Amino acid sequence: LSGLLTGLSSLAIGAWVYLSNRANRINRLWSFFCVTVAIWGFGGLQIGLASDREAALTWWRITYIAVILIPSVFYHFVSIFLGIHRPVKIVVAYSLSLVFLLADATPLLIANVSQPFEGLYYVSQPVGGAYPLFVLFFIAMVVLTHIDLLRDMGRATLEKRRLQVRWFFLAGVVGYVGGISCFLPVFGV
Repeated sequence: LSGLLTGLSSLAIGAWVYLSNRANRINRLWSFFCVTVAIWGFGGLQIGLASDREAALTWWRITYIAVILIPSVFYHFVSIFLGIHRPVKIVVAYSLSLVFLLADATPLLIANVSQPFEGLYYVSQPVGGAYPLFVLFFIAMVVLTHIDLLRDMGRATLEKRRLQVRWFFLAGVVGYVGGISCFLPVFGV
């Protein structure tokens, strides 16, 4: 149910933002971010409904297409939102996402699934080195992006801008704490 709600609400928000001003680059980027979160949500729904190991493994790999893109798209969006010009760093972020996307098509990222929770298939403990590296990449991108938000919050001279950044920062912390906690069962926690 949570995957379905995440997918539907993210698609709705993304469509609303896109349709409100589709010519605006930041609206398009936020809509793309919402689509990646929606894919993650719908993928989680399919994982929860999977009746066998092979179906679950396939849905985990499909879901990870979105999971891999989420930190880079978020970093890119926040950079534009804050007016930070960093094309090289954005290209590096997307390039690293591409490397992990390629690994996702192989057992290097997700080799297998198990059932640590009754009835739910979950990514098994990583065998190769790509999964821990991906988790580090994900967390590093999220932390760096939130540092940018904190810095801007401290520098903002207009109260409206400071409030916008503050709420965006808090929403990001809540969302990513929940999202990052999904990595813990993979490592046996």
